[in-house]
Amino acid sequence: TRGNGAEGERSAVQGEKERWEGKLKETCNAIVNQVRATPSKSVLERTLVPFADQHAKLHYKKVVGALMKHIKSTNPKVRLHMLYGISSLARFCTSSDYVKRLEVELAASFKRALGVQPQCDFRTAMKEEHLNKVLRLLQTWRKENVFTPETIDKFSVCVDEALREGGH
Repeated sequence: TRGNGAEGERSAVQGEKERWEGKLKETCNAIVNQVRATPSKSVLERTLVPFADQHAKLHYKKVVGALMKHIKSTNPKVRLHMLYGISSLARFCTSSDYVKRLEVELAASFKRALGVQPQCDFRTAMKEEHLNKVLRLLQTWRKENVFTPETIDKFSVCVDEALREGGH
């Protein structure tokens, strides 16, 4: 009977995997595309966050991955919109898995999000107005203890560097 329990568990995991590959993935991508286009409070707090909360237990990595994929966009405005989406997940989702995952993922790609890595050029760098909005996000994250102070400090250094480079 023990084998049946493990087999049943594998079957349930496989079922969830198949479920994600179908309608859930499509829905997630549609929501992320809404965030990409217009990260309004309605889209962030009434669409993205409830979807993420509902699927946190089994699919939080995939939801984070869907947002992080767009951090690589060459369009600075899209990257800013994704930072708003990331902020909403980290601040408003009930699952702490999101904060942990987002902190790791964002730490690895924050410079890229700002467009200050060597392979980025002035067309992909964030403008000063966008960098100032990122600074406001960082202030909110610090005030609300969204991420660790060390992580926010590293992000702040990146933004300061981008502003010194001229915030194209």
